[in-house]
Amino acid sequence: TDHGSGSVAFVMGDGVKGGTYGTYPSLEPSKLDEGDLRWNNDFRSTYAELLDKWMGLDDRAILGGNYEQFGFIK
Repeated sequence: TDHGSGSVAFVMGDGVKGGTYGTYPSLEPSKLDEGDLRWNNDFRSTYAELLDKWMGLDDRAILGGNYEQFGFIK
């Protein structure tokens, strides 16, 4: 994999709703982007939820936009 294009994030603890969030990227050669995994989920969505729900900060001001949150924080 290309760590500059596709990646994974783990969030653990009592304040987290367990499960898998987002869509796993395809490994089919025809679905790759110039040989790299095509990302499906914007990392800023994960950051937005952590900033807003866990840290109580204004995610929109920090990230410079509104990003859909996955709903993994209790």
